[in-house]
Order: sequence, then C-alpha cells, then structure tokens
Amino acid sequence: MGSLHLEVVRGANQHQMFEAASKALGRALRQACAADPRERGVPSSKGKL
Repeated sequence: MGSLHLEVVRGANQHQMFEAASKALGRALRQACAADPRERGVPSSKGKL
C-alpha cells in the first residue's frame, strides 16, 4: 500500500481545485498501470529479488 499527496496551489473555487486534482490523479494512475512497450514477454521478478 502506498500513500498519495496532492497539493493544489491556487484555484478559482474548491470545486475546480478538486476537479483538477481528481483529473491529475486519474491521468497518473492510467500512466502507472499502462503496459511498458519496451518490455517484452510476461512481467516477472524472478531472479531480481
């Protein structure tokens, strides 16, 4: 389990700040979960631990 820290520096109102933070989180999660096109085969940690 990890942790998450979001900071909105400025915004017009709370709704827009929350919307921007939610969109940023969604984009970051999509990027983190995407397959890496540079990796081939089945992902494995065998021999790396």
